[in-house]
Amino acid sequence: MKKSILVILLIFLAGCAHMGTVKSHLNDKTFQAENLPYRDLSVYVISDGSWSKEDIQATVSNASNSMGEQVGIRLRLDGWIDHPLPSFSPTKGLQNIVGVMGKDHQKYDLVIGFSSRGVFYAP
Repeated sequence: MKKSILVILLIFLAGCAHMGTVKSHLNDKTFQAENLPYRDLSVYVISDGSWSKEDIQATVSNASNSMGEQVGIRLRLDGWIDHPLPSFSPTKGLQNIVGVMGKDHQKYDLVIGFSSRGVFYAP
């Protein structure tokens, strides 16, 4: 009895393992429409000038491509401002950014700050 249960369990597990992944279907437009509804996040960038615009665009694009493949979320760069970022902390800097952006901050899903001290963000 135990052997027959073990055999049935192994057949079941082998069947599940054989089903594989959906990786081969990820580029199929029909599969994408049904299972991978992409979401675009509106991104606002603030930079203290230590990163070039090309580097920031490449970084956001690379992150967007990776996130798009992994979880179906793409980043759309919709706003940009060069503004000195406070040196005390990323949290204080992001609070300052909201002050700089004013009511416009509600138009964006994500704010990313690029500074000489690193990159920080706020949803």
